[in-house]
Amino acid sequence: MGFREERIAENEAVVREINEMILQAHESAPDISFMHIVCECGYEECGSIIALTKDEYERIRNDPRQFCVIEEHVIQDVEAIVEDNDRFAIVAKRQGAPAEIAIRTDPRARPLLPPISASNPNTTARAALSSSRSISSY
Repeated sequence: MGFREERIAENEAVVREINEMILQAHESAPDISFMHIVCECGYEECGSIIALTKDEYERIRNDPRQFCVIEEHVIQDVEAIVEDNDRFAIVAKRQGAPAEIAIRTDPRARPLLPPISASNPNTTARAALSSSRSISSY
């Protein structure tokens, strides 16, 4: 795997971890129709927000190779669309290094970091995203 593919996989893994913190912040919230997560694409400058239900999010997380992205951000040589709708696409990492990195970095396979600020998950996600996506270009 080249540097580009590795950087894409690492960017996606960082955002997936941010979204796990967002989910953790919503766990104690009253029943909500939708939660908002950060697009889990590999594009370093992306800050798109996706609305989905907790059930949709959990279904995506059942496979550590799967990520939630806006459809325009699918990177065909690294991932394949598993399912899509009018709000987002579910992609799965292709076999080989992209899938291996996705599995190795799965936050559900190891303990989560405590949320920085459960009282305001949007601010937490943006702060974490802006610091994590400043990694060099691919």
